[in-house]
Amino acid sequence: MPAEYLVAKNGATQRTWALKTSAGAGDADKIVATGANGKLDPTLVNAVTTPTPNAVAGLDGVGRLPKQLMPAGYEQTAVVYLAVEALAAGDAVNVHLAGGVAKVRKADAATSKEAHGFVDANYAIGAQVTVLGQGVNSNAAGLAPGGRVYLSATTPGLATTMLPADTAMWQVIGWAVDATSYDFTYNLPILPPS
Repeated sequence: MPAEYLVAKNGATQRTWALKTSAGAGDADKIVATGANGKLDPTLVNAVTTPTPNAVAGLDGVGRLPKQLMPAGYEQTAVVYLAVEALAAGDAVNVHLAGGVAKVRKADAATSKEAHGFVDANYAIGAQVTVLGQGVNSNAAGLAPGGRVYLSATTPGLATTMLPADTAMWQVIGWAVDATSYDFTYNLPILPPS
């Protein structure tokens, strides 16, 4: 049952309910109550996930501060490399040396190109690519929440819930947050038998 309190209105005493959510300025100076979970609704504390003056930082869908709320100068583990092939947002990528220059390409369990990170934008061949070495990759599909995510041996750059064949490299690249997102974590690959 919602919390009640008494207010003086037109010379009489009236019962009213404490707010569990706020619609904004019209709810100014009103008493608030916690929800069924015992916590205040984010609308009551002005929680946001985008930069907003005079607001409280809210968490994203996986319980982390969104990148755009981090202080100036903060970066995830992110390094820029030269793309040697076209990359799509969400691709798991492999960093390698070619001609003494660090370059990036799609990671591929079939050819033992381990995943060092992922990209969150599309890049053309020859572009400067920002590789993220940690964080949530929200450009996946067909994942089982809470399950292990492996580097694919059938489609370079993609994540899968299926362990690749015995003839391919095995690399766990994170765990599924939901059906379309996984928390990328670098793990040493297990190479196939030679």
